[in-house]
Amino acid sequence: MGSNLSKSGITKDLEALKNAGFSRTTMFSLADVTTPWAGDIGKSPTPEIKAWTEPWWQMVKHAAAESKRLGMDFGMFNVPGLVPEK
Repeated sequence: MGSNLSKSGITKDLEALKNAGFSRTTMFSLADVTTPWAGDIGKSPTPEIKAWTEPWWQMVKHAAAESKRLGMDFGMFNVPGLVPEK
């Protein structure tokens, strides 16, 4: 999915989850502050949305607000990758 997201898309996804009986969601970030997105998303409709930037935070805030509106718990978990064993 990368940077291919919109507020209306987030709302539709959350409403579909709620209608399917889900009561909570968890957003997993697969990026970190040093690697906002490891892959190049060709022809992305929203190239300005990169992890940890203000446009990205606006999407996170929207997802949290929409979850609250729908009576769903919203959680976040950062998973930039595995730490190699020594």
